[in-house]
This record gives sequence, C-alpha cells and structure tokens, in this order.
Amino acid sequence: MNPLRPASLLCAALALALLSACAAPASPAPVLPATPIETADPGPCGYTWGSQPLPELSAQVLEKLQAAGLPASSALAEAYGEDCRYADGTLGPFAVMETDYRLTLTVSTLEDPTLLGSLLEQSLAILAQFPVESTPGPQPGYIGITFKNGEQVQNLWFERRKSDDLLAQGLRGAELYQALTPESTHPKSP
Repeated sequence: MNPLRPASLLCAALALALLSACAAPASPAPVLPATPIETADPGPCGYTWGSQPLPELSAQVLEKLQAAGLPASSALAEAYGEDCRYADGTLGPFAVMETDYRLTLTVSTLEDPTLLGSLLEQSLAILAQFPVESTPGPQPGYIGITFKNGEQVQNLWFERRKSDDLLAQGLRGAELYQALTPESTHPKSP
C-alpha cells in the first residue's frame, strides 16, 4: 500500500468540502425590512433630592481613620444629588452634585475642646486625602462628625469648603473645633 495514498485522499476530501462551501446557495435568504423597535417615552422627569451610599469609599475612609489611630467607629460616604422620577413612578438617572461624609468618633469626654479639636483636625486631614476631584460630584459637599461618649453625642455638620477655609487661615485644635461647633452648643459665660 502506498503511504501517500491516505493523505492524498484526505487532501482531496478537504478541498472538495471547501469548494462546496463557496458555492452559491440554492435559494437566496429573504431580506426582511428593518422594523423599528417601539419604546415608550417615559415623559418628563420630576427631580427630588436624594442620596446614594458609596460603600467602597466609606470603607476606605474608615480604614484610613483607624490606621491613623483615630477612635472611628463608623464612616459613611454618600453621593448627594437629585433622583429623576417619571410620572409613572419609575426611577430615572441620578444626578450627583457632591459627596458628603459622616464620621463617628468614640471619645472619653465631650467636655475637652482640645481633645475634640485634635480629633477633628486629624479627621479632616484624612478626608483631604479624598479630594473633590476624585469623588462623585463637582461640589465640595458637607462633613458631619459625631463625637460619642456612651449615650451622649456632640454633632458637627459643616460645609467642606468652610473647614478648608478655616484650616487655610491657620485654625487648629480647639480653635478649629469651636469655629465649626454650632453656637447653641458653645459654653456660655456668666
């Protein structure tokens, strides 16, 4: 038996298969006209204020606070903006305006402005590692810091722009804390 004969037969069968694949089909496939897909127009959008949690950013902030030795028990970063709601109740796109932060720090006392000011300043230094340009939304947003001692709390809520300005003016520690504390919570002099 000739050793080339099986290979020759295989090549011939392959060539025949390739040539038959190139032949024109017996009948052309019908061409169907393009049919536009009907989509319902949801109508105009009504905007309402809304927020969406940013869990990855929250975890990064908490990790940095704790790595710096701050007594942070929670950190929440959330995108604040406007929800689009259509007349039929369905939710449309969310327009992010800013990223807001809410931090909770556990402290031994709420009566020591030096301690609270130091923790505030250190917390703001951590948040500065997340510049506005690197987070959702074009605006600076707000910062909320809750100092917690057992059941007692001291809440601060301020614009990030304000704390940036105060730091640029050189306020630190207790002065920074007092400048960002609401007037109603300042100790009164007799």
